[in-house]
Amino acid sequence: MGNRTMMFLERSLSETMTLLEESRVFLARVEAGEEESLTEGRRMGFHAASMRLAARLSEVMCWLLAQKAADSGEMTPEQALSPAFALSNLDVCASAEGEEDESLPERFRGMMRQSRILYERVKRLDEQMRGDPPLALRLPEDLFDA
Repeated sequence: MGNRTMMFLERSLSETMTLLEESRVFLARVEAGEEESLTEGRRMGFHAASMRLAARLSEVMCWLLAQKAADSGEMTPEQALSPAFALSNLDVCASAEGEEDESLPERFRGMMRQSRILYERVKRLDEQMRGDPPLALRLPEDLFDA
């Protein structure tokens, strides 16, 4: 993998970790009643949206860690691009549902938007890497090196 691709993966991994921690803290504060209170009707939509957020971040984290493992030689690139590490739940993860729902806290909607954009970015790279032939076979190794 070239340096630019690895930089993208590292940056995306860092962004995913930050979003995971931010969402964990936020959700804990909501459960403890320290954030904006949610009515019963709002609570249902909030829980559905939080599951979407968790699904996106889990899918992205799994994919990024597989690519990092392939780069470090812990698995082959073919293994990292196997169906076991493919992004899934596309209908759930790619949906922008809930991001514009004004009944949800603004901070949470921002995390939803950020996680969807991250998911879409990783999905594009995944599609390029899985192309025919795979990206790794189409590009010279040093193409993105500085």
